[in-house]
Amino acid sequence: MDSGFGGRRSTGRGAQWRAIASAATTGTEGVADDLGALAGAIGAAGINPDDMVIVTTPTLAMKLRVLVSSSKLDNLVLSSPALAAGTVVGIVPRGLATGFRGTVQIESSRETLIHFESAEPEPIVEDTMASPVRNAFQQDLTVLKVRARCAWTVQPGAVAVITGADW
Repeated sequence: MDSGFGGRRSTGRGAQWRAIASAATTGTEGVADDLGALAGAIGAAGINPDDMVIVTTPTLAMKLRVLVSSSKLDNLVLSSPALAAGTVVGIVPRGLATGFRGTVQIESSRETLIHFESAEPEPIVEDTMASPVRNAFQQDLTVLKVRARCAWTVQPGAVAVITGADW
């Protein structure tokens, strides 16, 4: 498993999630095998998977909804086009934690330099001037900076990932 999902690897003790290969079966049997494997991996970490949220590609999410009626599967199913084909993620919400401290800080300025590159921004000034850079004063702009002190974490084992699913 590469580091593409969340930027963390799934190896060793204390891994952020467990990576599992799909059972490679199709239809409702494949759904049952893969979701059972997700629940088993989360359960092996000592976490109850009963309220596991299932996140997968739009194609697999629709197949899951069609193949399995809501009377048989009451877990929340979400889709994300950002996932690679064949990826199914099981997440137990109780295994996610967030924290905030203080209040949100909002600052405004009319005398600052702004770098408008969002894909791969370079330092504004190093050996050469980065571009595009705009001066708020010269452009008659008011720039807002919003800062919040927050953090989040995942309990090891609260997330499991299946790759190669094709129901």
